[in-house]
Amino acid sequence: MFIFADSYNAIDDFHCRRIVENYPDAHFINVPRVDHHVTTVFAGAANLRAFIDGALTRDMAELRGIARQIRKSHWRWQSRILQYAMRRFPRLGAAYLAGSDNRELPREHWRYFPQLVSHIAETFGAPRAVAFFEEHASLIPHPAERRLIGAFLTSVTGARIAIATTHDTALVYDASENRAIHKAGPLTPWEFLVEAEFHGAEVTLLATIGGTRFLLSVMDDRSLAFASKGRRESMTFELIHNEDDEFTIRHNAKYLSANPAGSVACDRDEPYKWEMFRFRPLGGTTVP
Repeated sequence: MFIFADSYNAIDDFHCRRIVENYPDAHFINVPRVDHHVTTVFAGAANLRAFIDGALTRDMAELRGIARQIRKSHWRWQSRILQYAMRRFPRLGAAYLAGSDNRELPREHWRYFPQLVSHIAETFGAPRAVAFFEEHASLIPHPAERRLIGAFLTSVTGARIAIATTHDTALVYDASENRAIHKAGPLTPWEFLVEAEFHGAEVTLLATIGGTRFLLSVMDDRSLAFASKGRRESMTFELIHNEDDEFTIRHNAKYLSANPAGSVACDRDEPYKWEMFRFRPLGGTTVP
């Protein structure tokens, strides 16, 4: 009899040892850091065949080798190892996550992105951290969380997070004309990135000028501008996430649209390509 279990799971370890004590022909093979999910990790016809062949020859070394190979290739073991490392050795955990080819790990553990971004920035430099964020931001589940990690990226690297359009431009507030536009390239001294600030299900769009936040409103002509007497209902928006890791910005059933000529208006009844946005570092760095 061969028993596979995780000795770090106290209940399973207790039961396995009682079985081994009472049945001399029982052999315990440890499968560490998979908790109570041994059958899930070992599932699959090919794995079963390998275990049957090893059991028929009663080769304990081979069975341990098969178990080790299977568990280390399974995402659940990788996830548990990552959690353990981040608790005990966060720098090693961040290095492990940064070097993993398994994109499900950062998707499942997106909350580790701050440690991960810090590790990459300290080890390889800020441009590499910015590039990592650009490549992996789609794994963060929601625009609000994406904005959170983007804000942390800003604090670590100095990169500014823009609301990017499908024209490869950024939403910008032009203070000289008091209106929001979208543009590519460097900003003039009187242009400021449009930012999103989350308040539960509601979002406000704003520009920070000299440390002061100026909330933007939808005007009567459907443009986006600062209104000194703007009503709260004209300043609140919804960010609606789609399956392509983009989002739309909606106000009173109308969608914000970035027109190809550079203007911005909240006047569309349905969202199409021009109404799609995402968060990205302004002038993000590409690392070869």
